Amino acid sequence: MSKRILPVGIAALAFFVLAQAAGADMLQKDIKVSGVTYPKGTDVGYYSSGKLKWAHPIRPLTIQGMKCAANEEIDFYESGKLKTFRLTTQTTIDGIKCPANYLVGLYESGKIQLAPLAESATIQGIKINSRDFVGFSEDGKLIMIMIQHPVEIKGKRYYPNLEIYLDGNGNVTETKKLRSDAYYR
Repeated sequence: MSKRILPVGIAALAFFVLAQAAGADMLQKDIKVSGVTYPKGTDVGYYSSGKLKWAHPIRPLTIQGMKCAANEEIDFYESGKLKTFRLTTQTTIDGIKCPANYLVGLYESGKIQLAPLAESATIQGIKINSRDFVGFSEDGKLIMIMIQHPVEIKGKRYYPNLEIYLDGNGNVTETKKLRSDAYYR
């Protein structure tokens, strides 16, 4: 076992044991895991393997270079990689400017999966408005847009409150009406 893996494994095990002893999955003292200190009072959940599945920190945390908001759930893959979180500041991920205070989803590889746009942008030939959500395949192709403003795709106009699915060539394959209460936060 390498010298780097052992401390991380011990820290993860200590985090699990201390959190379990804390009852109600609330940390009773600050715990450091993979270089991040989760403060006392943070609610946490675990995979059956004992690895951290989610945290609901009482203060903002920087995890894997992302500034994650306080009082919001942060989800992890079982590998420990970030899965979903709310940004505290505008951040550019894979060339996409994402605004503060919105949820972002990442693939386990760290590539962007789903995020809103901080400003209008043209992505793969489609002009998309600020605050509209975009979804990508793991290889970076635009595969979904949730719009609150009209958008034109290959000569056809689509109107607000739609979830638009695209194939790898940018062709619309399906549209779904969004619930009015399910959008953007």
